[in-house]
Amino acid sequence: MPPKRTRKPTPEKQVEAAATELSEIAARITDEYLKAAKVVGRMTTFAGTRELRSLLVSRAGLAPEDAAALLGLTRIPERHEVIKDSKLSPGAIKALVDAEDDIREQVFRLLERGQKVTAKDIAQIEARSDADLLSDTARAAVDRMSFLTSMATDAASASIAAFQERVDQLAELVQQFIGDYVEANPEDWNPFRTDEAGYHWTHEEVSRTATSVLQDFERLFGDGASARAGMGTEAIKLWWAEKALRRFATGNFAHEGGLSFREEDAGHTGPGLVEALSYLGTPDPVDQQQAYRRPPHLRVLELRAGGGGTAIGLMAAGFAHAALYESVLKRVKTLRFNWPDWDVRHADLADVSESEFEQYRGVDLVAGNPFVRKGAAKNRFREMTTAVRTISPRAFVFEAAIKQKQKSRELTFAAAETALSELGYRVSRHLINCKDFGLPQDRERMFIVGLRNDVPGVFAVPHLEKPIIRTVSRALGPSIVRHLTPENVRANIEKDSQQDIYNRWAGYWLHLHMRHILPTIVSQDGEAREEWIRSWKEKGFRITKIRETPPAVHEVNSIDFVPEMTFEALALAQGYPAGWKFLASGDGNVSMIGESLPPVVAKAVGLALRTCLTGEEFDLRKSLLEPIIDPERIGKGHRRLRTRRNLPVDMATRVLAGEPIDVVQRNHMRRKILKYTIAVIESYRAHEEQVETHWEETLFPDGLPD
Repeated sequence: MPPKRTRKPTPEKQVEAAATELSEIAARITDEYLKAAKVVGRMTTFAGTRELRSLLVSRAGLAPEDAAALLGLTRIPERHEVIKDSKLSPGAIKALVDAEDDIREQVFRLLERGQKVTAKDIAQIEARSDADLLSDTARAAVDRMSFLTSMATDAASASIAAFQERVDQLAELVQQFIGDYVEANPEDWNPFRTDEAGYHWTHEEVSRTATSVLQDFERLFGDGASARAGMGTEAIKLWWAEKALRRFATGNFAHEGGLSFREEDAGHTGPGLVEALSYLGTPDPVDQQQAYRRPPHLRVLELRAGGGGTAIGLMAAGFAHAALYESVLKRVKTLRFNWPDWDVRHADLADVSESEFEQYRGVDLVAGNPFVRKGAAKNRFREMTTAVRTISPRAFVFEAAIKQKQKSRELTFAAAETALSELGYRVSRHLINCKDFGLPQDRERMFIVGLRNDVPGVFAVPHLEKPIIRTVSRALGPSIVRHLTPENVRANIEKDSQQDIYNRWAGYWLHLHMRHILPTIVSQDGEAREEWIRSWKEKGFRITKIRETPPAVHEVNSIDFVPEMTFEALALAQGYPAGWKFLASGDGNVSMIGESLPPVVAKAVGLALRTCLTGEEFDLRKSLLEPIIDPERIGKGHRRLRTRRNLPVDMATRVLAGEPIDVVQRNHMRRKILKYTIAVIESYRAHEEQVETHWEETLFPDGLPD
């Protein structure tokens, strides 16, 4: 009988095995390094530090930096176990020993949480600490002058101040033009008073002055300055400034193109022309800046936004959305209905051009989920990498729920991380378990985080010394057990009546699951599905069917009754705020909820990213215990429907009926208010449909009568 042929391990399995072996080797290297430090520690009883350093170099053959590191380790023996458990490399150990005491303490806090730290990470923590010593405005002024000086040609570097004065004069002329000839209401579809005397003459005067300033710009910084500037916050500001200057010089502003970079929108995504131009002007004197630091305004572009879990959390962490992209129409409607303030774009990422992404240059963060559950594409890393390359955000974060089979996708992750690193980012990967942040589910989420190389600091994985634990009974009990008789009148209930049976079941169910945590929400495939269903039943639910309402009194027939899961409880298990509506149906809502990043986890990650980008510190536990958003704003936002006479409602109705927008409104300058009107009408229609459905279900629980 021929011997069985052994199957060769897949490349993913081989990589995983090699990574495990290398991890074990790294652990042995760290262990040996610490053993060497103990030997040096014994020697300190016989000789001073200077003599020992010379001895270690001359007799032991150590490099001077290794000798210094081992001597430094002898001064912190109480931290050796932390270093050993963290498998710090020799290079990281040297950087740790050389660091100041406050930096070293920050590093040890990260290590004690289980986070990997490299020598480069320690250097970034030091850079972040140095950056925090300056106020935001002072640092901005210093960075601006340093950058512009570096961009100027050698012969022209002394002329920057004179050039900035000319830009100031141009900006003053533009402001005067706006004050004299532009309506105050930015949403007016024709805000420019072109019929007034002096309008066109002043418009041409601005253009002539800008042309002269543009010539100075090109002499000072050379042709194509912003294209040569590379990456970084200052480079992006220069890019916007040059674009604004060229718009003014060519006369492509006001009635010829508006005063923003997105002419078709009621609000623009990039900075306005005047705001962008100010970068080239004279900065405020540093010594006149206020001492306090105002919370910075951070902006995020979200890709594949789903049902809104990530968006809610990032908004709660202080990020304002430039836009949200989503390809599934039901999810788009869900986002628009629940939070009308968001600019939600219905588009597949594969169809979004680089020129469209370019409009978001300068946002602080790009966030998204690259993994696709169904369809030809396994992931959207390519599109998200394109977005990062084009936009050059200060940071990005990509996340996904991790199943067992995804843990072996090391080659996919490695390729994505390499591509993102080559764009000029420090990329790291982290796992966070939802159950540590107050959610009744045991599920890991993976995050790929990138910080642009000019942004100092290290992403510290959100960590709670005392996890917030909410079990099935505590988190979901109120939504499942709706008809329990209050304790003070329970004695009046007839024994063995239907209500008595319900009360006994409710008490037993709540007690039985007071320590339980749910398994993963998204259903498993193949053989794992039966185990998944059985696990859900053990934790208190039948998961094969999701229903709209919790069990009624008459449905409960014994204390062993196992209720079916409801959509409301499912959303609460995922951390959505009460009142958030999902506008798909059946499995569409289940997948929308289950695939979402829980808002509270998104908030925790958002706060950690905010610390990276601004230096702000937060009491994480206190922040996460606060309400995630104001429930009164769900479905309303800050928008207010203006009087009907100010909105082109008739035109919007025609577009909603199917007419092309460029046919209905031929003036592209007036389409921005038309699009705004369309979004408002869609939001109101969705809200009215939701209210109508609610009343139908309330009045006719068994269905509409014939």
